[in-house]
Amino acid sequence: MAGPDPAAVRAECDQALACLQRGNQPKALRLMKEALARHGEGSPLLLRAHGTVHSRITAVLTDPAACRVVDLAPDSLELAHFHTLLLYKAASDNHTYEEVLA
Repeated sequence: MAGPDPAAVRAECDQALACLQRGNQPKALRLMKEALARHGEGSPLLLRAHGTVHSRITAVLTDPAACRVVDLAPDSLELAHFHTLLLYKAASDNHTYEEVLA
């Protein structure tokens, strides 16, 4: 079985990263998921681009502006819980985990 076509992988990565640059994180993530489904995990370039998309989305989730969801509805347990889950999922190491707990 042949590996992923490098030109096709690069084109899909470039397209997803361009969406990310334009601020369209959901589309970038969708494109990366589709590319992984098509090409599998055999391309280091694809895995790096996928990681980049996730890390930038995580940065948006942990940005202080993202905390406004709780500020806008301080009595909403549902929104506070949702925000906490996003931060918890974004935690990748013990230091970040401690920040999420705080």
